[in-house]
Amino acid sequence: MRIAGVNLAPTAAQIGAADTLYVAIYPLNAQGRRDLGALRLASGYRPQCDPCFHPGLPLPLVYHDHIFAGTLGTETGGSMIWVRSQRHPIAVMYDPAWIGSKAFAPLRTADQLKVAERAGHLLPINKAGTNHYELPQTAVVTIDLQTHSE
Repeated sequence: MRIAGVNLAPTAAQIGAADTLYVAIYPLNAQGRRDLGALRLASGYRPQCDPCFHPGLPLPLVYHDHIFAGTLGTETGGSMIWVRSQRHPIAVMYDPAWIGSKAFAPLRTADQLKVAERAGHLLPINKAGTNHYELPQTAVVTIDLQTHSE
């Protein structure tokens, strides 16, 4: 995944036209340290960003996974391709008790995310919102994603 651009002042129409990019955060860097190494979760899983210091990303959020909702585009040819899309980031945060469990499995789809919300595997990080588990960001990100065409 490559970030091709970030719009920090999108219109409501631009946000509405963008597919969702959930950022599933591991709440492990509350002090904002930059000398943190790879996570060692009890389940053996390592986050996709382990850590990633993306420009503009607050330090407490550097351990995270990406969950793409919507379409990635259509291409043919049976080879690796780059697909560009506009994404509206929405933050969710794993409950430390869940990620500390040997039964932990990372969320891969928007459907799994909804199940995790109902199961209590996420923290309520948006008390003012209609969905307390999802914190929409005021940005639209242009992403180039490498994928395999079937």
